[in-house]
Amino acid sequence: MKVAQIREMTQVLLDWLEQQAPEKTDFTADYYWMIPSEDIYKLDKDPQKFTLGQLIDEWKELQKATAKNWIPSRQDFIWLSGLFRAIGEEKITSSPNDEG
Repeated sequence: MKVAQIREMTQVLLDWLEQQAPEKTDFTADYYWMIPSEDIYKLDKDPQKFTLGQLIDEWKELQKATAKNWIPSRQDFIWLSGLFRAIGEEKITSSPNDEG
């Protein structure tokens, strides 16, 4: 995967979202279940522990990205994935492109 392609795909999705909900996006839920990073890709066994993610906390942390001298961390990408998942599950209705 090339970063330029990830950027382009993300931009297309965000442009579309902005057309659908130009002002803001609210969620019906704040907390959600997360599988810890050390277990998420181990498919040979069921996860044994779960943690809670919180969209509002992730949002607050990610707002720091606009600050001068901000240095991204791996956790920022994990927080962003939680927000993107919530958008996909709560805000996007099915389309002809959906599989399954």
